[in-house]
Amino acid sequence: MTLKFWTCNKPLSLNGLGGGGVGSLNRPDTIPAKNYWPFDVSRITTGGKTPLYNFTGISSAITTGFYMKPDGTAIYTLQSDNIVRRHTLGTAWEIASAYHDQSSFAVVGVWTGGNSSRGGGTNSAVQSNPELGKLVAFDDTTARGVWFKDDGTKVYYADKTYVYETNLSVAWDISSLSPTYTQRYDFSTLLNGYSNGTYTITSFYFKPDGSKFFLLAHLAASASYSVFPINRDSQNISYWGQSSVASGNIECYIESYDLSTNYDISTLTHTHQYAPRGGYYYSPLRGMSFSSDGKKLYGIESGYEMSYAELSTGYDLSTVYTNSHAGLNEKHQYHNNGLGLNIMWRTDSGYDGTMYYYPDRHNYIHQDKPVSGSLGYGSTSGGYGINAGYWHLANHDASYTGLISPDNYPSADTNWIGWNANQFYACQTFAWNNDGTKIFVYDANYSTPSVHTITCLTPYDIRTISRHPTGIGTGSYSQYQTSAFVLGSSYPQYHNNMQFNSDGTKCIFGVGTGPYNYHNAFQVATLSTGYDFSTFQNMSSTFYVQNANQNPQNSGWPTYTKCEAGCAAVTPSDGLHLYASYTTGTPYQTRIYQWSVNNTNFDIAGSGVSLVQYHDIPDGKVSWMSMSPDGTQLLILVQMRYDNTYTFYPYYSTAMIQPPEIISYTLSTPYDISTATRDKVGVIGNLNVPWNHHYNGTGFAIVSNGPGGNGNGIYHLNSYLKSLFKLDIR
Repeated sequence: MTLKFWTCNKPLSLNGLGGGGVGSLNRPDTIPAKNYWPFDVSRITTGGKTPLYNFTGISSAITTGFYMKPDGTAIYTLQSDNIVRRHTLGTAWEIASAYHDQSSFAVVGVWTGGNSSRGGGTNSAVQSNPELGKLVAFDDTTARGVWFKDDGTKVYYADKTYVYETNLSVAWDISSLSPTYTQRYDFSTLLNGYSNGTYTITSFYFKPDGSKFFLLAHLAASASYSVFPINRDSQNISYWGQSSVASGNIECYIESYDLSTNYDISTLTHTHQYAPRGGYYYSPLRGMSFSSDGKKLYGIESGYEMSYAELSTGYDLSTVYTNSHAGLNEKHQYHNNGLGLNIMWRTDSGYDGTMYYYPDRHNYIHQDKPVSGSLGYGSTSGGYGINAGYWHLANHDASYTGLISPDNYPSADTNWIGWNANQFYACQTFAWNNDGTKIFVYDANYSTPSVHTITCLTPYDIRTISRHPTGIGTGSYSQYQTSAFVLGSSYPQYHNNMQFNSDGTKCIFGVGTGPYNYHNAFQVATLSTGYDFSTFQNMSSTFYVQNANQNPQNSGWPTYTKCEAGCAAVTPSDGLHLYASYTTGTPYQTRIYQWSVNNTNFDIAGSGVSLVQYHDIPDGKVSWMSMSPDGTQLLILVQMRYDNTYTFYPYYSTAMIQPPEIISYTLSTPYDISTATRDKVGVIGNLNVPWNHHYNGTGFAIVSNGPGGNGNGIYHLNSYLKSLFKLDIR
């Protein structure tokens, strides 16, 4: 596959992961395997094919339109900078082969945001200037929706009131777009004529032959929410408004039109008005789609579900006879607040309705395999169904090697033994055993915190983890529940790091934060048999960074300040150093505290732990960290830069969330945080991996088995999305 977004294009003259031989990292091969670090995070790549395409490195603007060329060789996106972009698929219909190759000028108005790129170039400043993301807000002049005439000679887009038609001098070539529109259709009379307020265009759709046109109209504003978000990551879009069609509180309509001349918008004749049933809480729609015969209608809502309707006559909205709603990509990018987010279907001969392509506003394009027949759970065969929240394609196509996602739980199957979403309620962190055959996942379930044990049939091969017997791989699964993670309240301690000692009989859980966490504690679990949580004996020791009253246990930690992230440095001799961070200020600045552990055998009782020092680093909010066993490299995950009203859930704040980065720090004196120097950056958010923009980035685990060692890499079990993927270091 083509690797993009590298910050370093020169090949390493080193052997294996992060080096080998003395090389520039000064690491001789004689270093013990388990002590082999560091990672060159500037060379993070996806390890295999994934069912999505990410172009956040091309544009920081929010996606407002999506169209797929009928032969599957290109996709076209429209962003809130009003620029149409072409992304060519090297292999038809295969999203993993996509790459950006063309851009238009701003098709509507003049955009004043930070990305001024035009033509076919990419804007590298997107990666270095975090301010760009919050400059591309929606407003009435934002272009939304994009469509092409079936021969590629015309392109259509809309603003609040108008739908525009513009010529291309070269078919399908965005760089040949005419600087002026050829005609536009004014929908202001319609949009101002609804009884319950003024509406705005949010998307539109043509029947493939151009004989029918469908307009999605949305209430422009309500008492609590605007149709437009204030910035890239805001949730300030009408979301909870449409309680039901029956109540008359209708916030969106689909208007249908016939065209007497195909694709000529000047020949529109109104035929029908349809009030679609919304999805989650009946929220209003942001996109729409039909099956190829027009007998299935899909409406993509502003949360993470969709409406669904069946028509007795194709493309005739007056013949709708049933409707429902169900989940769509629920566990992926979370909330589809945006404009023009239409689904496109694979429609070529023999594949009609067997694959769908779906944009989210964060500049990801998803490819997935539908379930059979209709919405909801089901098999992976058939066409024009929508799976309820997980990548069936990734799970059932062996070529997708770098990602695995839980299948939907088949309630009728009593033989389920593997990984499903219901078994991972609040995943926070995980770790491997010493030979790569088991994964241990800490689940901070509010009532029953537990450690899940998942078996890999092939060491470190995430495609062979325990699964449904009819899925990919079989194996064993177990869950150990214990109230030992609940510290003085009804809610468990949140942890975002866990590490074993050399024989697996001790596991230290690094401190983390959560919405109901008032303790901020490191905990050590003792097992009578190494790497076997069924032999859990007790929580042998606990170190409170803060106690239950929110007062610091030791003098240095600020009162009423929660830890954002924490980890332990487990030395080759199983000694310990503890690290915890919190973030403050605008722009964000992170302070990392360090404690030494004077006791042995993973004993972190308070009297044996002493504060050493703290060190300030200039990065944004740190949501995960990990120290190398030899104490010479610290890795941190940074997901946010700026925030004026921070809460645990960033979508309730004004935070600007940039593409997540893993940043490495080199410690000139091992384990001494005061000697940390910022080294290299790897932009995870620019890779083709699933990433949720609203939750902290917990759930990372590192495998470092020496030069060329089996399983080397960084693994991420997304704490909300439940997907597991691997990052390689090239």
